Amino acid sequence: MTGSLDTLFASLDQQIRDLVQERQAALAQVASLEQENHRLRERLATLETRLSSVVSHVRAMASWDVASPAQEQDDPACDVTASSLPSTLEQHVETTSEASSATADEVRSDFPLSATDEKVATALTSLSNAETNTDMSSSLDNASVQDPADAPSPQQLLKQWYSRYPKAFFKAHTRPLQIGIHEALIDAEPWSARLIRRTLACYVNLPRYMKSVRPGAQRVDLEGRPASQVTEEEALHAREQLKQLQARQKSREEEQQQRRMSTKLEALQRQHQH
Repeated sequence: MTGSLDTLFASLDQQIRDLVQERQAALAQVASLEQENHRLRERLATLETRLSSVVSHVRAMASWDVASPAQEQDDPACDVTASSLPSTLEQHVETTSEASSATADEVRSDFPLSATDEKVATALTSLSNAETNTDMSSSLDNASVQDPADAPSPQQLLKQWYSRYPKAFFKAHTRPLQIGIHEALIDAEPWSARLIRRTLACYVNLPRYMKSVRPGAQRVDLEGRPASQVTEEEALHAREQLKQLQARQKSREEEQQQRRMSTKLEALQRQHQH
C-alpha cells in the first residue's frame, strides 16, 4: 500500500514539475515575443523618422522648384469660398489662421490664405466693399456680377492667365505683381471680381511667388512693364507668411505620420495577439 502511494506521489510530483517547466517555457516565450515586439517598434519608429526626414528634405527642395500646372491646380490656397476670401491680395490676400478644417481632405481645405503685400490689401478691401454698393462705377459693378455656370474654376482660370498674360503670370522665374493689378484684370476679364480675387489668391499663395517678393524686386503689370519695387517691409512680410505656410504644412505632415505610426503599431499588436 505504501509503495503504491509513493508511486502515486512520485507521478504527481513529476506532473507538477512538467507543468512548472511548461509554464516557465511559456513565460520565456512571452518575454521573447515582448522583446521582439519592442525591437519592431523601435525599428518602425526609426524607419518612420528616416522616411519623414527624406520626405521633408525632398519637399523642401521641391518647394524651390517650379510647380507644375497640375500641382498648382491642386494648391490648397485655391480651395476657398468667396465668403471666406480675405479682402487682401498679397495682403493681396490676408491670412486667416482660423481657416475651416471641416472638410474630409485637410490638405486641401485647411490652408488659410497668405498675406504678402500691405498696399494691395487696401485696394482689395475697397473692392470688396464696392461689391455691395450699387452706386459704384462700371468697373466695380463687375464685382457683383454672378459668373455663369460654365465659368472656369480659379485653378482653370489661372492656367488661362499663364497663356493670356505670359509677361505677368509665370510658371518659372516668378516676379511680383503690380499693386492694383486686380483692377486691370477686372477691366480685362469677363468674370466677376470675386472669381478674379480667388484666382489671384491661387497665384500669390504659391511658395515660389512668396519667394519672389524680395527687397528691390521689380513688380510688373499685365503687359510685363515695370511697376513699383518691393519694399523691405513687404519682403519681410512675405517671408513671415512663407514660414507660416511651411509650418502648417509640416504640422499636417507630422499629424499624418503619427496616424500612420499608430495604425502600424495596432496592426503589429494584433499580429502578436494571434
